[in-house]
Amino acid sequence: MKKLVVVLVAGLLVAGLAAPNPALAWWGFWPGFGVGALTGLVLGGALVAPFYYYPYASYYYAAPQPFCYAQPGYWSQAAMHQDNGFTTHQNVWAPPQQVCP
Repeated sequence: MKKLVVVLVAGLLVAGLAAPNPALAWWGFWPGFGVGALTGLVLGGALVAPFYYYPYASYYYAAPQPFCYAQPGYWSQAAMHQDNGFTTHQNVWAPPQQVCP
């Protein structure tokens, strides 16, 4: 609705300024240039897409909420030291667990 009113007012402004006026005839080029520039500014301002500001968000400065995630199970190799000094490795299954840092 607001755009329609602005466009109508701009149209009336252009129609009023475009009417021949003998008192301004000595200006020559400038009345036409002024009407064109003014019409472009008014119509351009009316028809341009609106820019919306985002509301202030206080949560940008708040501490992050704790989160938890599930860590899947995996195979690992554990070192096994024997009495005779040898070291072997054995596959060990680490079960899945929930991690909450």
